[in-house]
Amino acid sequence: MDRTVRTMRRFRARVHAVRKVEVAFRLRRPALDDSPEARRLLDDASMLADAATPELSVRDRFLADHRRLEEILERLIAAFEAEDSEGINALLTEFDTGMAAHLEEEEKSLFPALQQTSPRDARALMQEHRHLRTRLSELSAGIDSHVVGLQVARDLIEELRAHARNEERVLYPMFATESETMLSGRRERTEARAGASTGPEQP
Repeated sequence: MDRTVRTMRRFRARVHAVRKVEVAFRLRRPALDDSPEARRLLDDASMLADAATPELSVRDRFLADHRRLEEILERLIAAFEAEDSEGINALLTEFDTGMAAHLEEEEKSLFPALQQTSPRDARALMQEHRHLRTRLSELSAGIDSHVVGLQVARDLIEELRAHARNEERVLYPMFATESETMLSGRRERTEARAGASTGPEQP
């Protein structure tokens, strides 16, 4: 079983246990629910639950998003095979939105760091992103022909998996121990440097 999945399950179990304590407290001491002591204890229980929920590393978060996109594509392929027009439209919209956000976030948040350490790999991954966007346009264009759309979707899922393997090899290891909070700080510093280099606009 994937290590990340096992870790998440253990933490969910801890959260569930804390929530049970919180509920039990409410049931056993209903008269004190509005007292300062009760509110403090319940706040402490909520804080423990929040602390028990781990913040995924940037690497794990993007890998999970890749799996999510692949699952949507698998459902889309099934919809094409069943000639389910309503399902095709809904799943294509879901995939299009998710894919666009995923690519943009990688380019905005992860690629600048890769560009500094390995410009060649950064250019290669950017080229793959351009290809995936082209494929996405082809998929949208082929929606009226189930045969064409099905083949494009089948090709796209294989290309997406290959792209994920490439990113796991050259990009995601850079962020294996970095949290979303740390990534936000990195992005803010990058944007601040970019703003400083351009200077103020001339009147």
